[in-house]
Amino acid sequence: MLDLINDKNEVIGSDDRENIHVYGLLHREINVWLFNSNNELFLQKRSATKDTCPNLLDASAGGHVESGYDYEHTAIKELEEETGIKISSKDLIFLDEIKTNQRDVLTGMINNIIKYVYAYQYNGSKDDLTIEEGDVAGFEVWSIEKMLNLSDEEKKKFVPSIVGDYYKHIFEKLKSINQGNI
Repeated sequence: MLDLINDKNEVIGSDDRENIHVYGLLHREINVWLFNSNNELFLQKRSATKDTCPNLLDASAGGHVESGYDYEHTAIKELEEETGIKISSKDLIFLDEIKTNQRDVLTGMINNIIKYVYAYQYNGSKDDLTIEEGDVAGFEVWSIEKMLNLSDEEKKKFVPSIVGDYYKHIFEKLKSINQGNI
């Protein structure tokens, strides 16, 4: 079950994930971006069985905030489940809150969310990340600079929300963190 929320991010009820995506009900999600000191991002390739955006590249970890939980708890839980990395709340870097409403062109599902976006500086190898069977197909490493300058053809490899202008702001923030400006 997931909490339904209003535009002020206040809980107004709950429903199951399927109904939430079929009817486009506003709910909560998180993203966690793994980045390293070489200005690289670790991108998750979503599995072929995902109900939204199957087989596309996405944030390193992400997920729905389940009823009764908060964004931070969910970010820590999803990062461990999807990558094997165990962290505490002090390790998370809060980047931003965004609201999006998108329809998946392949599945018809609607993702209407308020999302908290976090980062975690990870200087390990992508080969050391644990793949969550059924949800994650693997990881790719892309430079932040490349993410800021994707061609139209490259954009087709990604979940639509992360190749829009908004996420350029997130990628610029991650570069600033590496440069000691945040």
